[in-house]
Amino acid sequence: MLFRQVVGLLVVMLALLASSHAQSKSTIAISGSDTMLALTQKLAEDYMKANPDVQISVTGGGSGRGIADTSEGLVEIAQSSRQMSQKEIQAAKDNGYDPQEHVAALDAIAVAVHKDNPLKEVSLAQLRAIYTGAVKKWNEIDPSLPARDIVLYSREANCGTYDFFKEHVLRKGDFAKNTSYLAATAAIVNTVGMDKNAIGFGGVAYFVHGQNLRVLAVREIKGKPAILPVTADGKHVDYDVVQKGIYPISRPLQYYTREAAAGEVKSFLDWIKGPEGQKIVGEMDYIPLPAAAK
Repeated sequence: MLFRQVVGLLVVMLALLASSHAQSKSTIAISGSDTMLALTQKLAEDYMKANPDVQISVTGGGSGRGIADTSEGLVEIAQSSRQMSQKEIQAAKDNGYDPQEHVAALDAIAVAVHKDNPLKEVSLAQLRAIYTGAVKKWNEIDPSLPARDIVLYSREANCGTYDFFKEHVLRKGDFAKNTSYLAATAAIVNTVGMDKNAIGFGGVAYFVHGQNLRVLAVREIKGKPAILPVTADGKHVDYDVVQKGIYPISRPLQYYTREAAAGEVKSFLDWIKGPEGQKIVGEMDYIPLPAAAK
């Protein structure tokens, strides 16, 4: 009887110790950009291995969702593939916060077609014509291309990639009515790889591992060379053209905090911008910050 009581007491004590240890962990919740989701998950995983007293949860939902979650105090960090709008900044301030931006990596928006499509390059003006519906068939882009309907794929409206493309490529014009909106960049990669008439865009990290597709070189304006955001074999991201701003559809990837980062949140963000974090950025086929690359 005494033995059972002692064992029971030990079990209770161990449970209390485990509970106490779990409660002592610092917790960081992150939500937002699906473009950054794989990167942030890997960064969080490696950081937690080195810092076992920190628990980091990472979810997607789109840049707009992450920014809203942060501004409403639901998460500590928003991951965003676009910058906060003035309206979003004001909403955060109305809730008593002063949002701070932390650029963690760079990205290129890749534009891709099926590998059997002979097209090798496209200008921003042609992309605008394609995605606004001004051009509807491939032979309108190049007479040597087949006279088949162009099938358009885009990310959803709550996505930072959608917002960036709409602002910088469509110049705030509307997407064509026949555009299909997919919830994830990986879905666009897979779909374009299965449809010979398709065109799609998204974070370049996803496209370098795609099957049966070709990433197009993009020309900013007439007279300038078309720039490819990947190596000639299409298997690696070309850091140089993004870090130097040569590729015309480049952007920063950032994290937002409700106010000035402090404590474990600051340590995590500093680690991301340091050599260990930036090494992971490169390993995940995102583009390290220029200073880190040097």
